[in-house]
Order: sequence, then C-alpha cells, then structure tokens
Amino acid sequence: MPVKVRSWNILFLAVYWILGAFYECIVAICVMQLDDGWRYQVLLTALPVLAMCVATYFMDESPRYLVINNRKEEAQKVLEKICRDNKVQPINGDLYARDERSGEFLEVWAKPNTCESLQITIHFICNMFLLFGITMLIPD
Repeated sequence: MPVKVRSWNILFLAVYWILGAFYECIVAICVMQLDDGWRYQVLLTALPVLAMCVATYFMDESPRYLVINNRKEEAQKVLEKICRDNKVQPINGDLYARDERSGEFLEVWAKPNTCESLQITIHFICNMFLLFGITMLIPD
C-alpha cells in the first residue's frame, strides 16, 4: 500500500468501527421497544455481515497470495484488471514475492516498526474505550 494513502486507510478502518457502533445504536433504539425486539436486533445486526460475505465471493484474490502459491498467471490477470479499473498502464516484468515470511504478526513488532505498532495499538485501545463508553452512555 502506498505510503501516501496508508494513514487514510487506517483512519477509514477506525471510522467504520464507529459507524458500525452508531448503526447498532440506531437499530437498538428503533427495535428494542417491540415485542421480541432483541430478535430483530440480531437480524439487523447480521445484515451487513451477510452482505460482506456475499461481496467477498466477487472479490479477486490478492496478487501477492497468488504469486506465493505459484499462480502467477492468475496474479497477472488480477493486476491487469486493477490497472484497467484505475486507468493506469500495467508495468512490464516478472512477478515474484519478496519474502514468503513477510506479513507475519511478529514482523509488525520487529525493530523498524516497533514505535508505529505501539502507537497504533494505543490509538486502537483509546478508540475502543471511547466507542464503548459512548455506547454505554446512550440511555435505554
């Protein structure tokens, strides 16, 4: 992911958590007065998840995943599709995975990433306390 947009993507991830919490609160306010309102609450809470399950069926595999699993032709097709969708010329060359180990959990906490990983973790914990604190303050 390009450095220019990496922080925006992390920000959008946090925003979606908050939007999901507000969605849940609005649904609760609307349906909890009904008889068996909790059943409607569960159903309406599951709808976005079900929509994402259906949407993932139509998503392409990660080109990196395909290359690591020796499916380079498929990876090339996915990259060409991405370039076509973004109206960018594809770059010619061979596809290869830099390191199959790259992307493991402990690598995030390795030496050059330690400070940033700690900051993101603290940010996430603060967001969760804020999010659940606001949720608990909403009256019945």
